Amino acid sequence: MKSTYKLLGVEWDHHPLPRYLPRFVRDSDRTIEHYSVERNLFDLEKYERRIDVSNVFSVDSLLPYNIIKKVKKCDCVYVRIDYEPTVAAIDMIDFYYLRVLQVIAFFENNLEDVEIVVIASNQAQEHCCRKFEKALEKADVLHN
Repeated sequence: MKSTYKLLGVEWDHHPLPRYLPRFVRDSDRTIEHYSVERNLFDLEKYERRIDVSNVFSVDSLLPYNIIKKVKKCDCVYVRIDYEPTVAAIDMIDFYYLRVLQVIAFFENNLEDVEIVVIASNQAQEHCCRKFEKALEKADVLHN
């Protein structure tokens, strides 16, 4: 294998999964500002920001840490699954949703006082739940 290219998602290897499955909501008519929008007058009642998974999976490995700095004072952070694989290969779908769960755990672990909510389609929620349950079963087998 050539050493001149990087396997996408490799920086998430060995990251933990969330301690618990987060609350899922659907994309609604309500607009949640992107994490890059500075705090403003409209944030008086509740300070919320949105992080798109596709941004986190960008080439910049420092981006998740920079996002943490921007949203650490939020009341609630919404992680939006804004991309879903269109392939039929189960292994690829499992790999993608494993990475999504690891991203959720990253924000959960680094934003301890911030509520984390996931914006996802029904299909994305089902894939996340299945992957999470499989990981719990695997952990139970390893501990017994």
